[in-house]
Amino acid sequence: MTFTTAEKLQFVMLCDLAKPTEDRELDYDFIYSAVVNGDKWALSWKYSGLDLKEETPPDVALVCDILDMWDRLERDFAALSKIEKARVEAEAHSSGAPRFWGFDGNNETQLLHIARLLVNDLDRWAGFKGRDFNSHFPSIDIHTRLLAAWRPIWEGKSESGNYHFSADEIIAILRERIHPEHRERTTEGGWTVNPDKFKEYAGGAVRSIVAPTPETKAASGWS
Repeated sequence: MTFTTAEKLQFVMLCDLAKPTEDRELDYDFIYSAVVNGDKWALSWKYSGLDLKEETPPDVALVCDILDMWDRLERDFAALSKIEKARVEAEAHSSGAPRFWGFDGNNETQLLHIARLLVNDLDRWAGFKGRDFNSHFPSIDIHTRLLAAWRPIWEGKSESGNYHFSADEIIAILRERIHPEHRERTTEGGWTVNPDKFKEYAGGAVRSIVAPTPETKAASGWS
């Protein structure tokens, strides 16, 4: 006999409800929310023992990669010496410690929802617990640029078994926050910040370093 995901979940819920209240194991508020919001994948994650066989959607896999990346960047930056931290801030055009700011609540609502669900409801990436995750500006393009720099470095570390990121590696990844429109090519084939377009952080705000130039902001969702 085989069961669909819905049948299996209904059967298990009925069995759980037959138990005394204090012995029940299922989180019915979570199940209701997952069903109403179409997060069937989250049921598989929370109740893996039920073997619900729901595939992880691409957006969820992407958010997981982003959370993995930022979790490692934050923790490995914190482990650097004071001198190394200062060098990272200077060379990556950063202001303070790197921090995962989340996704835009206006334009990236699904990604924001997934991040909150993973951290707050599924108890993954405990270091991010309690954060709002609303960046208040378009962020997915920035995270994608960072991931493009992160992945080859991470793959090399997976092969070597050394999973800690050095100051140089953190700089190489964080520099990708700088929007391409703020860059200019060097004679060595790399790039540096375009002094005519780039402005340093204003009061710690991240927007000036990652935003497009004023000419293209409106077309890319920036306000």
